[in-house]
Amino acid sequence: MTSERSRNAAIRRIQAWFAQFHWKWIGFLLGLGFLLTLSAFFARYWVGAQDFQQTFPWTALDKDDLAVVQSVAANVGTAFLTAGLFALFEPLLRKTVRAEAKSAASEAIGPVEQGLKKRLSSLEQQVAAAVESDIESQDNAIKAATENLTYPTMLALMREASKIRALHDDLIVTHATDPPEELALTFALREYEKTYDHHPIGTGYSLVLMAHSNQAAAIEQSEQVWGPGQDFSEVAHALILELAKEGHSIRSDIDWDLVSTRIVSTLATAIRSWRRDPDPHASQQSEEQHPARNSHVFHFGPIQ
Repeated sequence: MTSERSRNAAIRRIQAWFAQFHWKWIGFLLGLGFLLTLSAFFARYWVGAQDFQQTFPWTALDKDDLAVVQSVAANVGTAFLTAGLFALFEPLLRKTVRAEAKSAASEAIGPVEQGLKKRLSSLEQQVAAAVESDIESQDNAIKAATENLTYPTMLALMREASKIRALHDDLIVTHATDPPEELALTFALREYEKTYDHHPIGTGYSLVLMAHSNQAAAIEQSEQVWGPGQDFSEVAHALILELAKEGHSIRSDIDWDLVSTRIVSTLATAIRSWRRDPDPHASQQSEEQHPARNSHVFHFGPIQ
């Protein structure tokens, strides 16, 4: 902080010195020019005068050279006066030129800048519309999976979460039993390469339901692929049979309605968290805790 103040003070001193030198230089030029120009009117008293006949350069001059001496003195004096006047009005001239150049540049750039702003505004609207379309697609997928748990709705919801990388490795883990460590379920989206005649023709997607049981004789992971024509209950039933092969009880008390609800709600939370949506539960809790404070909230725009 001290060094910056010292540097600023030094800069101000240099600027003050240059300002003083500038005015002294102007005074010197104008004074010398005035004296030289004035001397042209008195040259007739010097050229050929008896007192100057013995001094240089008057020894080489006579009265026939009067016009030459007057012309030289007047020209040199005029040159110094011009230099002084230019130094005097140079700041004003520079300011005027700068203002004119800025005005001309503004007039030339104005239409280009307006066109650029219009294009940027249009581009901003297009980007905003695309983002709103993505958000609407995500909300529609969440609503569809919440209302009807089917392969198409879950595939659409998992793909929406995968597009924005809302899930780590495109999977979620939930507990199926109480105590939680008894059986854990993993719901995942997998990509695979479609081929035809050994040639890739695109990317395909599949849903996989996996289970891990600590009660199995050999702690392994069982999984079932959820196909397009299957219900969630069929996949759950096949997974239970696979767990039974590993030593898990086939009569395990699993609330599959709760499991499906947890899967959908976890996906919805992941997507909304990635979007940084406000927490509706926190807002509702705040209103309940501070009813008087929230009664004075003003709403801008249409109330839906």
